[in-house]
Amino acid sequence: MIGSGNRFAMTVCPDDALTASQREVQRLLGLCLLRLQAYERLIKTLVAEHEFSGLALDLEAVRRAQVEGVSRNTLGQMAGIFLRSYLVAGDDNTAPDPELASAESLPHVGFKFRVELTEADYAQAESDIRELVQLRNTLVHHFIEQQDFDSLDGCRHAEEALIAASDLIGQSYERLREWAEDMGKALEAMQSDQFRTTMIKETVLAPRGRTRRH
Repeated sequence: MIGSGNRFAMTVCPDDALTASQREVQRLLGLCLLRLQAYERLIKTLVAEHEFSGLALDLEAVRRAQVEGVSRNTLGQMAGIFLRSYLVAGDDNTAPDPELASAESLPHVGFKFRVELTEADYAQAESDIRELVQLRNTLVHHFIEQQDFDSLDGCRHAEEALIAASDLIGQSYERLREWAEDMGKALEAMQSDQFRTTMIKETVLAPRGRTRRH
């Protein structure tokens, strides 16, 4: 738009350029939300499966119940549970499960996997997870109202913010995936022939009242 007498000059981007930029913002926002959903699904899986206990014949039912239980939680709720149960600052000196300790006859099985971190690493992990939860809330509830999508500069600013957000989500997901791989190795070891033999000897064939925790 050019004012009379050329006293004012404003450069207006063509409609097609603005439309293309708006579409790129939409694509990037969708990518971020998809990545956040993947992160949320993984953290729910870790929380649901990193610890379980019960009668040997009931473990699958216990697992299904735990998966169903966490499915209704928000990412913020899952982050709190994850930080309290999956990550540990220092040595894990958790007391034995009372149910296992009091078992008398039927074989009980317990599994617990936790990642032990130094105090400094735990504090950093907690900060990173809380930051991701805040980022998720911003993208879902406030991002549109915080950005100017009616100008090319505004769209470019939104693109930069979303690229940074996508990178942060990706880094957080990779860290979570590494912890998941460690737990997967532990679960795989439980399925080995050697482990099954040990379990048969120490639970099914164990004297009455004896239990075994892994």
